[in-house]
Amino acid sequence: MYSVTWTLDVEDQATPEQAALQAYFTMQRRETSANCFQVQDKRGETTLIDLESLWEDPQKRAEAHANAQSETQFYLVAESTADRASMQACGPKASREAIDAHAMQMRDRVPASTRLFRIEINPFSIAVVELADSRTSP
Repeated sequence: MYSVTWTLDVEDQATPEQAALQAYFTMQRRETSANCFQVQDKRGETTLIDLESLWEDPQKRAEAHANAQSETQFYLVAESTADRASMQACGPKASREAIDAHAMQMRDRVPASTRLFRIEINPFSIAVVELADSRTSP
């Protein structure tokens, strides 16, 4: 077991919740400087880890991704093109196939102008894929 600590000073936020959200969003940005962590092992030994090297070295990034104890999360997002404010999301689902099956079921219940996207979240990447509309496919 490891204890991982990341610290960020957040300014110009009115509440602790807003400060936490700002820190969370800062940490999620790929280009963020929030990439240094203190990792303490069960013996109390602390190591400073700078993840920037993972971004720069494709081999290290691939190894870290392969060893991550985090499964890909799949989400389905529906966006009505008639009303940009109308969006809904489901998830997470267990697999890409589960999301695709859910999308096929959903197509019968949403207007034809609705665009569906599959979002795949991995430890080091996010992919957004627009799903083809089977109602207009030949």
